[in-house]
Amino acid sequence: MFKKILFLLVIMCATSAAIGNTIAYWRFDDMGIADIDNPPGTVASGNALPDSDGRTVWRMAAYDHSGNGNHLTTWEWSWAGHNWSDQVENTYVPALDIANTLCAESAGSYPAIMTWSAKSNPTGVDLETWSPLKWTVEASFRPTSTSGYRTVVGRDGRDVCTVNADGVPEPALAPFYLSIRGNNGGRCMGVLYTDVSGYVHIAQSDSGLIQSRNWYNVVAVCDGQTLSLYVNNVLVATDDLTASGSPDLAMAVGNGSG
Repeated sequence: MFKKILFLLVIMCATSAAIGNTIAYWRFDDMGIADIDNPPGTVASGNALPDSDGRTVWRMAAYDHSGNGNHLTTWEWSWAGHNWSDQVENTYVPALDIANTLCAESAGSYPAIMTWSAKSNPTGVDLETWSPLKWTVEASFRPTSTSGYRTVVGRDGRDVCTVNADGVPEPALAPFYLSIRGNNGGRCMGVLYTDVSGYVHIAQSDSGLIQSRNWYNVVAVCDGQTLSLYVNNVLVATDDLTASGSPDLAMAVGNGSG
């Protein structure tokens, strides 16, 4: 059962965090954007992010500031929804010289925020079909519980893993997880992805790193040879991708729902 996780921002980009290479950037701080802040004042602490009624209607919940149009919606407010919150880690984004006033806070037991390209109609790179060899995923979050496995950023899908960590197929494994992992007594941070050849790669911190009610900035970087994981600007884990023997290390897309 999932508890609250506060998201400050999420950035997905090619090779580096340079804004020009950014594929998707969600701030969850979208006051003044008509598709979300309608009527004006809707985007405010304590109010609910728009939901899609179980993905039956398109309602934008977070604007993609990269310019590619990979906007987000939410699943269903009553049990998987989110509220805006003013409990942010930092009130300023130095790289962009802009204020940061709001984040998204889960309000249901199974929080779900997702892209829906068939409805959002991206005008640039479509995140749902993007299959990069080199990439960076960055997120800031604050968990209020750390029991169980908790995905901060993921790529949904299945039937891509043919060689997992034990060398056997695992069809239920999704293509990408940036997540809190491990046994309840010792929570770690990990990044796991499956490449287009079906090989799984993972970089995972030591146990005990992640504690509830603390803010964390996590960055996963793949340069085509090494998978690296940073937590609060500290390198905590790496994985040599070339040692896997995979013929193609680009990230898998996945099939259907995971």
